[in-house]
Amino acid sequence: MRKTWLVARREYLYNLRRPAFLFAVFGAPLLTFGIWFVLFSLISNNETNLDQIGKVGYVDQSSVLANAVPDKEHPDLFVAYADEAEARAALDDKTIGAYFILPSDYMTSGSVNITSYSGIPDALKEAITNFLLVNLSREVTGEFPVERIQKPVDMTIHVTDSGRLTEDNIPALIFLLSFLPLYSTCRQT
Repeated sequence: MRKTWLVARREYLYNLRRPAFLFAVFGAPLLTFGIWFVLFSLISNNETNLDQIGKVGYVDQSSVLANAVPDKEHPDLFVAYADEAEARAALDDKTIGAYFILPSDYMTSGSVNITSYSGIPDALKEAITNFLLVNLSREVTGEFPVERIQKPVDMTIHVTDSGRLTEDNIPALIFLLSFLPLYSTCRQT
């Protein structure tokens, strides 16, 4: 029994000094958590940063935003376009980062369609909601549908993918690359 403990002690101390063992125990988890920290920091920044998307166009087919009052928080964010073709051309020219359409039945359905080449941050969804609330609340009359004030937007987001690596794809790539040290460590043992 004594020889078994001697062999186990020797193996433990021998493996404890090996660089591959130290990297597998300490380095790979630290590297993985470091990459995850960077990834989640990038994701949270993308969800709150309106500057990355630039100006946002809108097409008002319901005449709700005729003579639109700008939102106080983002007075220069929204740009009006006459029709969807004009807004799409501005999106293709990268004059705007996204556009949304208020269909003619907006007052009854509340649906809003957003089109962009990249994802839509949550801050933009809130900005559109606030913009619509500001403009809807100034026209409140006796026959105004109250549900449009309570829930002004039912969004449908259309992301037009060009099929290339963009800023929005990088967090997913970093997430997958964070498993590479674990994979290489597992193959060595």
